[in-house]
Amino acid sequence: MTQESGYQPSEELAASIAECAVNLRRYAMHLTRNPTDADDLVQDTIERAIRKSHQFHIGTNLRQWMVTIMRSLFVNNTRKTKQARAYSEFQTLTGDHLIAPTQQDRVEFQEFTHAFSQLSDSHRETIRLFAIEQRSHKEAAEIMGVAEATAKTRLFRAREYLRRMLDGANHGRAGSGAIG
Repeated sequence: MTQESGYQPSEELAASIAECAVNLRRYAMHLTRNPTDADDLVQDTIERAIRKSHQFHIGTNLRQWMVTIMRSLFVNNTRKTKQARAYSEFQTLTGDHLIAPTQQDRVEFQEFTHAFSQLSDSHRETIRLFAIEQRSHKEAAEIMGVAEATAKTRLFRAREYLRRMLDGANHGRAGSGAIG
């Protein structure tokens, strides 16, 4: 149970972590609604708590710390499952092969890439975290090192700037004789 840092939890802390399993299983059942998935989630939570025990501060609520770990694991696993399901559905709809992009798709992609490159670094990072990585507001804010409200504001502004640039590109195309 040694971690990357070489830290090994005390026997007392490891025992306390194991004692939390009963309460964790109830919460895991609440989250997953499936006994097998709940057991897996509890096991993953205990394993992560032991690996990360050097981050636990003695005197704080161990059970709450582990519940937080469990909730994070559950959210991350749910997100991964959702992305895998979406990809699988896409593969089914396209018959296991990609559809070649049309000329219109290429033009729109070029317009998007150009508009995206015109955004500030912080706005590009914001859109990447939310749209591509599908991070929550809280996660994105932590990664960017800003308050959650600031992350939401950046996302709103970044989308607005991008939308305006793309609308301008579309108007320019329509105004140049293209049939829209």
